[in-house]
Amino acid sequence: MLTPQHRSARHARFPRAVTTLGLALTLGLGLGIGPATAAQSDRAPASGTASGTTPVAVAALTSTAAAAPGYKIEIQAADASLAAAVANLRAGRYVKAMAKLTGVRRHTKNANIAAQVLVGRPPADPESDDPPGPPAVIAVTRLDNRITKGAVALFNRRTNLNRVLSLRRTVGVAQQRRDLVLNKVIALPAGKADDYADSMSDTLGIYSTEVKYITNALATFTLSSSGRTGLTNALARARATNAKVNRVWGGGERPAS
Repeated sequence: MLTPQHRSARHARFPRAVTTLGLALTLGLGLGIGPATAAQSDRAPASGTASGTTPVAVAALTSTAAAAPGYKIEIQAADASLAAAVANLRAGRYVKAMAKLTGVRRHTKNANIAAQVLVGRPPADPESDDPPGPPAVIAVTRLDNRITKGAVALFNRRTNLNRVLSLRRTVGVAQQRRDLVLNKVIALPAGKADDYADSMSDTLGIYSTEVKYITNALATFTLSSSGRTGLTNALARARATNAKVNRVWGGGERPAS
């Protein structure tokens, strides 16, 4: 039978054992996170979720009224975040730069979600003939092109794995979110699709220049292994998008060079 002194001594040992077990579990779980994160480095989610979005984008999922000003606000924020990321990265302020790249991805995702909501919607003003979708689609696809090229420019001589992976994610979000918007436009019935034809034809050049830009980066940049993989993936996505938009709005695929 345990005396009070024995019970006291036994209980005194338990917290330490629990703490040790908790630490072991924490370390074990932490070690399991890295490879999975790296493997998903430049994959954007296939569909929108509330996770990581701003209130504007969440509202835009169900509200056309919120989506209309929402995409403009998010575009401005994405451009500002990209400019800050470039400045901080080139100045060696890496923690701030990575935080700004996270902001770029968040705002770009939100802008594309808000624009996607407007695709196919009728004019907000019954007396207007101008639907809100075309200007929103043009604005976000131009944003995605700016972000893609802006992030690609930062790959040169970049060797730190975490920084390279952040750049890969940024390019991936911009390109893949853009494809979701374009796919929704392409899937519109003929009557509604006609609203987009002229505007989309006028922007075909941004896709071919993106292909050229990434091709040149692969040929001339000093790249880490991860950086080269990221740009190779980005080039494949850019080529596929360029071919797709030219088939739909260009009367056939145009050569990228």
